[in-house]
Amino acid sequence: MIGERRQARLGVLFRKEIADIVEHRMSDPRVGLLSITTVKVSADLSVATVYVSKLGTEEEVETSLNTLRQASSFIRGELAKRIRRIRQIPMLRFYEDEGLRQGERVDNLLRQWHEEEQAKGSE
Repeated sequence: MIGERRQARLGVLFRKEIADIVEHRMSDPRVGLLSITTVKVSADLSVATVYVSKLGTEEEVETSLNTLRQASSFIRGELAKRIRRIRQIPMLRFYEDEGLRQGERVDNLLRQWHEEEQAKGSE
């Protein structure tokens, strides 16, 4: 087990390195343009949960995530070459960071509410 501060520092380091690997070392066009928003490392360093943000349709986001999942051993190998401070690089799990989608939903709901209020006021 490692301390929470080290977990957080490793998460930041992994986020930076994974983003660089995806941008510069992967040549798969299915990944597209995306952001690695957060990486959370488990206390025993066995799993790193990688949150990804991408604009586009749900199908495009899912394609990008599946491509990253298929390339996880490549990305993990690249991390091992770059990070020598830890004995074992954790397994990588990729998920969509739904913050962007939730923000879009809230924005759409507010816009819809505003339009309905304006329609009521003009009656």
